[in-house]
Parts: sequence; C-alpha cells; structure tokens
Amino acid sequence: MPKITVHAPDLLRALRLVKHAAADIEDGRPIIATILFEGDADGFRLVAADNYRIGIAKLDVEGDRETFGRVPLPIDELPVVLAVLGRWKFTAEVTLADSRLTFSAGGRTATVRTVDGTYPDYRPVLEGERRTLGVNATFLADIGRATKGTTARIFVGAWNTPIEVQVEELDYREYIMPVRLAEHTSDAGAAINRPESAA
Repeated sequence: MPKITVHAPDLLRALRLVKHAAADIEDGRPIIATILFEGDADGFRLVAADNYRIGIAKLDVEGDRETFGRVPLPIDELPVVLAVLGRWKFTAEVTLADSRLTFSAGGRTATVRTVDGTYPDYRPVLEGERRTLGVNATFLADIGRATKGTTARIFVGAWNTPIEVQVEELDYREYIMPVRLAEHTSDAGAAINRPESAA
C-alpha cells in the first residue's frame, strides 16, 4: 500500500497547473482524461496530456514514491480532491490501495477511483535537443485569451530578438521580448526560476 506525504499547497498548485492539459471526458479517451500521479527513482510528478500538449509538475514528496508507479486520477474526481486539500497549509497524505487513491489533509479524507489501463508513455516525445529561451508566461496567456480557438505559429530566434507569434486566420502578429533566465534546466517538467530583467 504505497503512501506519500506532500506539502498540501504544493500538491494543490501542481493539480491546478496541469489540469488544463488533460483530455476532455467527452472525447472518448478515458485514460487521458486524467491526471497521472507518477512516482519512480527519478522523483514524483503529476502529468496531464491530451495529444496536443503535455503538462508536467514535479513534486517533492516523502514516502513510497518509487513503488507508487503510474496512477491515473480521472479529471472528474478532481473537485473532491481539491475540496480535501482546501486551504490546508501543512502536509497531506496520498495513499494507493485497491485501485483507489485516498487523500487526507487537515482532518478531511476522500477516496476516489482511478482509471484502469496503461497511461501512454509521454517521455519519448520530450527527447531531443532544445534551446532555452525565457518568455513572460502572462504575455503568452494574454495572446491565448485574445485569439481563443485559433492556431498560432511561434518563431524563436536568438535570445535578444523578439519571439514572434503569428495567428494567420486573424491576420495578427505579436512580438514578445525574451527575458534572461537566472538559471535553467533541460529536465522535462522542471521548474524554471523567475527571470531576471532582459536589460
């Protein structure tokens, strides 16, 4: 019966970060209409993917992370989990038993079902060389809200040239100046530090 202990606000933040990348329940692929709880020798992470994007949030946990395995939590069970975590500022426990996950935090407990089946292996998609360039994520989100439902092309040049975002069907272009990162990592899903000023 694998069990992990995690800082509840960290788990809450990770769930909120990745949930938008999960497939919709209505699209008929229940195995990816989930958030994957994944623990192994490399760490513990939450993963969501819908064939068009992959969200990965790493978590610092204590306990049985290496024996936890890969457990898909259905996206429709998420409100119950969020209610348990609530505003609790201390540690939460997540236990796996009989194809169910039990979340306990601040005297509240909820046991939710998981999805049978094998979650697709997303890791081969992430392999290969990448160039690291910093960008203000709020600016990208602003473009997404303004051009909802369209397809954008993103062009990246040298670090001191603007990132170009083209939305051809709206005949719209936006240029975002990159920011210098204090430090970065090429590990998939690793947190990137807050950027320094590009000046």
